[in-house]
Amino acid sequence: MKSLFFSITLALACWSNMMMAEIHEHEYVPLLEDGRQWIYSFEEGIWLGEELTTRIGFYKLYLQGDTVIDGKKHLKCYYKSLSSNSYGWANEDYPIAYMREEGKLIFAVDNENNGFYDEPLYGGPEGCIYNFEDMSNVEEEFKDIIDVFIAGKWRRVFKWYYNTDIIEGIGADGFGDLLYPVQHGTTCSHCDYKDDDGLVMMLDKDGNILYKGSAYVKYLETKPAGDVNGDGKVNVSDVAVLVNLILGIK
Repeated sequence: MKSLFFSITLALACWSNMMMAEIHEHEYVPLLEDGRQWIYSFEEGIWLGEELTTRIGFYKLYLQGDTVIDGKKHLKCYYKSLSSNSYGWANEDYPIAYMREEGKLIFAVDNENNGFYDEPLYGGPEGCIYNFEDMSNVEEEFKDIIDVFIAGKWRRVFKWYYNTDIIEGIGADGFGDLLYPVQHGTTCSHCDYKDDDGLVMMLDKDGNILYKGSAYVKYLETKPAGDVNGDGKVNVSDVAVLVNLILGIK
């Protein structure tokens, strides 16, 4: 009897999870907002003679201020290195791209002609790097498309190959970032390389963590002493988190 009860319970749990992952109508969650920040982890491999040396680094992409291009308002996207080794953008003093959101479409204009968008996510209009509206022409690009309840809201998640999730209102988590959501991992076994390997976290304009990504734990292992909440800074917010931990408040 216990075995039967367990089997029924397990079946109901599996059915519940399947229902939770179904595609259904929900209010679209915007991706872009002035002041929003994304922190990413990357792996760098350098061949020194016959030995491959690898190390982990971190960088941030953030939106700050706006400008008008062709009569349309764009948010300015900046890059900032968070490691001694930078990811590939040399200058942190000016925008590396300009972004705008129209309905469920996100467009980006490359400010340095670095070729970020030579492989747009959905092959949509020129400069369109996310398309959460019309998926009819891209289903074969993904191994699954589901809706998941994340950070208090239902969001569409496109589970791409190469262990990358494209999450509505959050962006890419895996081999990709805000500006180049789909990237292939390196297949070169004897080359120097840099690979994105996950989103650490997304923060709002005040530095509050909105979402913790797949590389969050990796980031915690490198955070400064005293950074209790794992946002990369040591300040009064860590004291509040520490007090809550002591009191058992989540």
